[in-house]
Amino acid sequence: MFVALEGIDGCGKTTLAKGLEKNDFFVTQEPYLTLTKDIVGRTKNDEARELAFYIDRLYHIDRVITPNLKRGVITDRYKYSQIAYAYARYSGGEIYKNVVSLNQNLLEPDMVLFLDIKPEESLLRKPGIINDASPYLKISSNYTDFFNRIKEKYMDLQSENWKVIDANNSKEKILEEALKLLSKLGFKR
Repeated sequence: MFVALEGIDGCGKTTLAKGLEKNDFFVTQEPYLTLTKDIVGRTKNDEARELAFYIDRLYHIDRVITPNLKRGVITDRYKYSQIAYAYARYSGGEIYKNVVSLNQNLLEPDMVLFLDIKPEESLLRKPGIINDASPYLKISSNYTDFFNRIKEKYMDLQSENWKVIDANNSKEKILEEALKLLSKLGFKR
């Protein structure tokens, strides 16, 4: 079994991941390698940044996800994050098209848990994310527009294996809903 947690920054993915880990699920995250975080944080080259995310994902699939599929794997972010954020960062341009192409044949999760929240609410939860978005505000008119573009792309990516969780709920209720969905899928701890 393989499950991905997705949603815009500040929606509660990492909090949910920690809650699932406390409930004895095997949880990992992307980016996986510290080196990738360093490259992404330091490079001004957009193509290098996106390739670093992709290479990290290939490593993550090979070394962590695939070997643990029988046990069950939950990842905090997966390919959908890169696609949605690249869409907003590059206005659907050539770099975005390359990101989609790179990720199209990768392992598909059995379920994607999408934590749905309005950007205004996510900013209240995590004010620092506006700093992460600021280099891209030249593309979008403001923070809300930028994260709405990401959310719209997430909505476009949804398929039948996606389950939407209202991230405006308490962290306890979000965890409870996730546990129910994982149980229905047959995901064992």
